Amino acid sequence: MRTADPGLRGDGAVMVLGEAPVDPAAGVTDSREPLNVLFRDLRTSESGLSEREAQRRLLVYGPNELPRPSGRQWPRELLEQITHPLALVLFVAALLALVTGTPVLAAAIVAVIALNAGFAFVQEMQAQRAVEALAAYLPTHAHVLRDRNPVEVEARTLVPGHRSPARSSGPTVPASL
Repeated sequence: MRTADPGLRGDGAVMVLGEAPVDPAAGVTDSREPLNVLFRDLRTSESGLSEREAQRRLLVYGPNELPRPSGRQWPRELLEQITHPLALVLFVAALLALVTGTPVLAAAIVAVIALNAGFAFVQEMQAQRAVEALAAYLPTHAHVLRDRNPVEVEARTLVPGHRSPARSSGPTVPASL
């Protein structure tokens, strides 16, 4: 059966551009990308990575975690807002306004720079807090295949090429899988 658009067949399986059916209930993957191509591109196989290869990739790619800033970062972040390229252009405009004899305009431009930096700084701090709050929902462990055997590993040790057994990661799945 060939279809022009993705859609459902009468039995619930999905047909994608004339490819083989994809049955979400059976855990069958997207047929637009054959597994053998994915395995080749990720340099892995159906049996997953070996322990040695997983350790090698961990050294090459590093841990699967977001870098977290340490210590007081707010003075540097506030300075970055004030030295942003557009802010620097506005500082030049304020200087030109001051030189040409319009100190009120220069003060207004500097006030706009300060307000913009303040608002951007507050937004950045709120975004960082939101990311930290979301990090609490990330799983700490994942189930992967190592030499055809399912094992549980720390999520931070996931590397490209790890293969997860179907439906074994529970309600949350690390983004790397």
